[in-house]
Amino acid sequence: LRHLGLVRRATTNDVMRDIILMEMIARVFKCKLHERLRRAVTSDVGVAFEKCRTIVARTLALCLHIEEEPGKATRFWMTKLKNILEIKFPGGLSEQELAEEFDLWSSIVERGAFQAVLVSRFLILTGIQLSPSANAAIAASDINTILPSDVSTLVPRIKNMVIGNVSFAFSKYMQAFRLLASKTPNYGVADRLLQLVLLSLKRAPEFNGLFHEKLVQSAMKNLRGLMLNLPEFVSARLSEIIETTISLTLSQSIGLEKEKAQSNALAEYV
Repeated sequence: LRHLGLVRRATTNDVMRDIILMEMIARVFKCKLHERLRRAVTSDVGVAFEKCRTIVARTLALCLHIEEEPGKATRFWMTKLKNILEIKFPGGLSEQELAEEFDLWSSIVERGAFQAVLVSRFLILTGIQLSPSANAAIAASDINTILPSDVSTLVPRIKNMVIGNVSFAFSKYMQAFRLLASKTPNYGVADRLLQLVLLSLKRAPEFNGLFHEKLVQSAMKNLRGLMLNLPEFVSARLSEIIETTISLTLSQSIGLEKEKAQSNALAEYV
């Protein structure tokens, strides 16, 4: 993929050049989104699902050249995006496209269908799904705002950090705890939320150990007395979540120890 720029330079077919350009731009926005999400999780392991959706919405707005702040999207598309493309995909832009006065966004809009291709590739690369209304507006090129509520599914594919599962699991766990601790607990809804937490944990065994540790500590501290008064099926679910997080944390630690041992062995051999 790092040679995608050279492939586009060597291609004379206009349609293929447009498709390659959409792929390059989509990957730039994918990396930008992942960078923002990583910073959010680094600052707050229990970052709320809504906060992640807000980050996605803002990144997608920039991708769609929606001016959330006066001139921000225009400056990004006219200058910064071109610089990033040249760094990630050298030779991918023509001299005309690199010119300071050339409007990359307008050239995409003029070709109509390629705007939808760009957004489609961005969503596929990031594992994000939008609401039907947002998809319809984008397809019709009739959208002037992206709201967090337009993001229906968030499972970005970030190496070593499945951010969507982390934020989703933690937020659902906290919702379940509030239901269980309320004066009129709803055990059925709480149990369904805890099932979602468990599913997310099992789907993302590469969760970082800090998240596992915080979840286990919270469960042990907050639910120690509460579990005595819970229905058996809810207590069993909570116990399974605690056992799963401990198991995943241990397996991750063992995996890291193995990698360290292999690296040491290789160093000694060399």
